[in-house]
Amino acid sequence: MFIKRIKRAAVTTMAATVLAGGLGLVTAGSAAAGVDGPECRSDGVKAACIEMGSPVSASARTNFASASCTVMIILWDETTGQGWPWSLRCGVGPKPYGGYMTTTQEGHTYHTEVRIFWDGGSGYDSISSASRTARGNAG
Repeated sequence: MFIKRIKRAAVTTMAATVLAGGLGLVTAGSAAAGVDGPECRSDGVKAACIEMGSPVSASARTNFASASCTVMIILWDETTGQGWPWSLRCGVGPKPYGGYMTTTQEGHTYHTEVRIFWDGGSGYDSISSASRTARGNAG
C-alpha cells in the first residue's frame, strides 16, 4: 500500500510539472509587445516578430525538439504585396533567427510570416506577426 502511494504521488507530481511547463511554453511570448523591442505572436513553439522603425525588422524564434526542418522568414509589405524571404535550418531548443530589415515607406503596412517546412513532409506550418503601419519619418 505504501508503494502505491509513492507511485501515485510521483505520477501526480510529474503530471503537474509537465502541465506547468506546457503552460509556460504557451503563454511565454504569445502576445509579447515591447516599447523598445519587437512585437511577437507565438503558438509556444514558433514565433513571428516585427519591429517597426527605420528600418523595419522581421525575426523569428522556434523551440523544437528536432532540427529536421527549415525555417522561412518573410517580411511582407502588404501595401505592395512584395515579400523578402530567407531560409535557415531549424535548431534544437530555443533558437532565435536574425532579422531582415528594409527601409519603410510611410503609410505602408508590414508583417512577418514564419513558415516551417519539415524534412520529408509536404506543405508547411506558419504563424504571422501583427500588421503594423509605418508612420511619420519611418524612412
